[in-house]
Amino acid sequence: MGGAQVLVGAGAGMGVGLLQARQLRGTIDRPIHWFWSCAAGLSLPFAATDITRAARWDLPYTLYVSVACGGFLAGVWQAMLLRRRFQATWWWIAASTLGWSLASATAAAADALQRGGSLPRGIWGALAYLAIIATGGLGLGVVTAVALGLMSRRRDL
Repeated sequence: MGGAQVLVGAGAGMGVGLLQARQLRGTIDRPIHWFWSCAAGLSLPFAATDITRAARWDLPYTLYVSVACGGFLAGVWQAMLLRRRFQATWWWIAASTLGWSLASATAAAADALQRGGSLPRGIWGALAYLAIIATGGLGLGVVTAVALGLMSRRRDL
């Protein structure tokens, strides 16, 4: 993406944030805030990377660490949105961080397999690569759904 890594975080955050916000209608007061928390939370670590590169600071960049940090930031903001309905919203912060970390781990695995030549070439390799990455989205969804389910059983209201 050239020098605009923030687009990576924004895209991932917007996609997941939209789906999660739709599911949370009726659970939280303003689902649009959920969407923006996910988009902003995932964008900030990537924006920091873009800024440090523009300033010519030689800091190491890893997509995977940025995604995990973004999951944490989004989780903190979203936990505040969940506080009106649930107790122990810190579980959400942990689940968001873990879920996004799993998603980034599958992307790392797909990259490693591709670079190592373990994936076939051509369309089958591309499909295998995408399937591996998709399991990260599945992991994110499962982890956050379990956390929300556990929090629902311990409602404040």
